[in-house]
Amino acid sequence: MVFLVVCLAYLLTMALIRRERKALWSLVIYGLGFVIGALPQLVPSLIVKGNPFYQTQAVHIWIKLFGNDDFVRTARTAPTEITLWQLFWLDPRRFAANWWQEFLASG
Repeated sequence: MVFLVVCLAYLLTMALIRRERKALWSLVIYGLGFVIGALPQLVPSLIVKGNPFYQTQAVHIWIKLFGNDDFVRTARTAPTEITLWQLFWLDPRRFAANWWQEFLASG
């Protein structure tokens, strides 16, 4: 969602700088493309969990942060319904350090 907002803000800024009404269509096309592409994930999540943005990745990050990478041993003790924000507020410094390490390792 953050990526969508940033891209839409960029497209809007470019349209306003150029003062072209035609450029505003790129906002509509990009937004519709995002919604159409996201619907196969949003609809089932909304139906099954009641939240269109439901995700389970926070549990895996919890295991990485507090389970010392031992998925088998800590999977049973991990909170099953933790959100990313809840995970962040458990230990913001550790969360940010892990994010930074993963970022550096990816590139």
